[in-house]
Amino acid sequence: MATVRPRGNGSWEVILRNKAMLGSKPISFTCKDQTEAEYYGRHYDALLAQGIMPAELSEAKNEFPLLADLIRGYLRGVVVSMDDAAILNADLIKIGKVETRELTYHWAEEWISRMKRIDNLSPSTSSATIFSTSSL
Repeated sequence: MATVRPRGNGSWEVILRNKAMLGSKPISFTCKDQTEAEYYGRHYDALLAQGIMPAELSEAKNEFPLLADLIRGYLRGVVVSMDDAAILNADLIKIGKVETRELTYHWAEEWISRMKRIDNLSPSTSSATIFSTSSL
Protein backbone atom coordinates (compact mmCIF):
# COMPACT_ATOMS: atom_id res chain seq x y z
CA MET A 1 0.00 0.00 0.00
CA ALA A 2 1.29 3.43 -0.92
CA THR A 3 1.80 6.12 1.66
CA VAL A 4 2.05 9.73 0.48
CA ARG A 5 3.53 12.35 2.79
CA PRO A 6 4.98 15.86 2.50
CA ARG A 7 8.70 16.44 2.81
CA GLY A 8 10.28 19.48 4.37
CA ASN A 9 11.43 21.02 1.08
CA GLY A 10 7.94 21.23 -0.50
CA SER A 11 8.17 17.96 -2.38
CA TRP A 12 6.17 14.81 -1.62
CA GLU A 13 7.36 11.29 -0.84
CA VAL A 14 5.65 8.09 -1.98
CA ILE A 15 6.39 4.96 0.02
CA LEU A 16 5.32 1.64 -1.50
CA ARG A 17 4.82 -1.44 0.66
CA ASN A 18 3.73 -4.78 -0.77
CA LYS A 19 5.28 -7.82 0.92
CA ALA A 20 4.21 -10.20 -1.85
CA MET A 21 5.93 -8.21 -4.61
CA LEU A 22 8.48 -5.99 -2.88
CA GLY A 23 9.40 -8.08 0.15
CA SER A 24 9.80 -6.54 3.56
CA LYS A 25 11.77 -3.49 2.39
CA PRO A 26 9.61 -0.60 1.11
CA ILE A 27 10.53 1.48 -1.94
CA SER A 28 10.24 5.25 -1.77
CA PHE A 29 10.62 8.08 -4.25
CA THR A 30 9.98 11.81 -4.37
CA CYS A 31 7.46 13.76 -6.46
CA LYS A 32 7.20 17.48 -7.05
CA ASP A 33 3.64 17.88 -5.71
CA GLN A 34 0.86 16.06 -3.87
CA THR A 35 -1.24 15.38 -6.97
CA GLU A 36 1.64 13.67 -8.74
CA ALA A 37 2.55 11.66 -5.63
CA GLU A 38 -1.04 10.45 -5.15
CA TYR A 39 -1.29 9.51 -8.83
CA TYR A 40 1.89 7.41 -8.73
CA GLY A 41 0.91 5.88 -5.42
CA ARG A 42 -2.43 4.69 -6.86
CA HIS A 43 -0.81 3.62 -10.15
CA TYR A 44 1.87 1.44 -8.55
CA ASP A 45 -0.54 0.05 -5.95
CA ALA A 46 -2.86 -1.12 -8.74
CA LEU A 47 -0.04 -2.78 -10.68
CA LEU A 48 1.40 -4.52 -7.62
CA ALA A 49 -2.06 -5.72 -6.60
CA GLN A 50 -2.36 -7.40 -10.02
CA GLY A 51 1.00 -9.08 -9.51
CA ILE A 52 2.75 -6.87 -12.05
CA MET A 53 6.22 -5.66 -11.05
CA PRO A 54 6.99 -2.46 -12.99
CA ALA A 55 10.52 -2.46 -14.38
CA GLU A 56 11.35 0.84 -12.69
CA LEU A 57 10.51 -0.63 -9.28
CA SER A 58 12.56 -3.73 -10.00
CA GLU A 59 15.52 -1.55 -10.86
CA ALA A 60 14.97 0.45 -7.68
CA LYS A 61 15.31 -2.78 -5.73
CA ASN A 62 18.28 -3.88 -7.86
CA GLU A 63 16.20 -6.86 -8.87
CA PHE A 64 14.78 -7.90 -12.16
CA PRO A 65 11.36 -9.49 -12.56
CA LEU A 66 11.07 -13.15 -13.38
CA LEU A 67 9.54 -14.28 -16.63
CA ALA A 68 6.80 -15.80 -14.45
CA ASP A 69 5.86 -12.27 -13.29
CA LEU A 70 5.63 -11.06 -16.87
CA ILE A 71 3.66 -14.08 -18.06
CA ARG A 72 1.18 -13.82 -15.17
CA GLY A 73 0.77 -10.07 -15.75
CA TYR A 74 0.15 -10.67 -19.44
CA LEU A 75 -2.43 -13.38 -18.73
CA ARG A 76 -4.24 -11.02 -16.32
CA GLY A 77 -4.16 -8.04 -18.65
CA VAL A 78 -4.99 -9.59 -22.02
CA VAL A 79 -7.69 -11.97 -23.15
CA VAL A 80 -5.92 -14.94 -24.75
CA SER A 81 -7.21 -18.05 -26.47
CA MET A 82 -7.22 -21.38 -24.65
CA ASP A 83 -4.36 -22.57 -26.87
CA ASP A 84 -2.24 -19.52 -26.07
CA ALA A 85 -3.04 -19.83 -22.36
CA ALA A 86 -1.91 -23.47 -22.43
CA ILE A 87 1.37 -22.50 -24.11
CA LEU A 88 1.99 -19.62 -21.68
CA ASN A 89 1.23 -21.83 -18.68
CA ALA A 90 3.65 -24.45 -20.01
CA ASP A 91 6.28 -21.73 -20.42
CA LEU A 92 5.53 -20.52 -16.91
CA ILE A 93 6.54 -23.93 -15.57
CA LYS A 94 9.60 -24.33 -17.81
CA ILE A 95 11.16 -20.87 -17.85
CA GLY A 96 9.26 -18.88 -15.22
CA LYS A 97 12.22 -18.67 -12.84
CA VAL A 98 14.45 -16.96 -15.40
CA GLU A 99 15.17 -13.31 -14.52
CA THR A 100 14.58 -10.79 -17.27
CA ARG A 101 18.18 -9.59 -17.03
CA GLU A 102 19.22 -13.02 -18.35
CA LEU A 103 17.23 -12.59 -21.56
CA THR A 104 19.55 -12.14 -24.49
CA TYR A 105 19.56 -13.20 -28.10
CA HIS A 106 21.86 -16.07 -27.15
CA TRP A 107 19.47 -17.20 -24.36
CA ALA A 108 16.48 -17.22 -26.75
CA GLU A 109 18.45 -19.11 -29.38
CA GLU A 110 19.48 -21.73 -26.80
CA TRP A 111 15.91 -22.06 -25.49
CA ILE A 112 14.48 -22.63 -28.96
CA SER A 113 17.24 -25.09 -29.78
CA ARG A 114 16.59 -26.95 -26.51
CA MET A 115 12.86 -27.15 -27.26
CA LYS A 116 13.58 -28.60 -30.68
CA ARG A 117 16.35 -30.96 -29.56
CA ILE A 118 15.11 -32.21 -26.17
CA ASP A 119 11.34 -31.74 -26.27
CA ASN A 120 10.99 -32.43 -30.01
CA LEU A 121 8.82 -29.34 -30.38
CA SER A 122 8.51 -27.11 -33.42
CA PRO A 123 6.61 -23.89 -34.10
CA SER A 124 3.70 -25.95 -35.51
CA THR A 125 3.37 -28.15 -32.40
CA SER A 126 -0.11 -28.03 -30.88
CA SER A 127 -0.58 -26.53 -27.45
CA ALA A 128 -1.98 -29.82 -26.14
CA THR A 129 1.36 -31.47 -26.90
CA ILE A 130 3.29 -28.64 -25.26
CA PHE A 131 1.09 -28.70 -22.19
CA SER A 132 1.33 -32.47 -21.75
CA THR A 133 5.11 -32.38 -22.29
CA SER A 134 5.58 -29.73 -19.59
CA SER A 135 3.72 -31.73 -16.98
CA LEU A 136 6.13 -34.70 -17.17
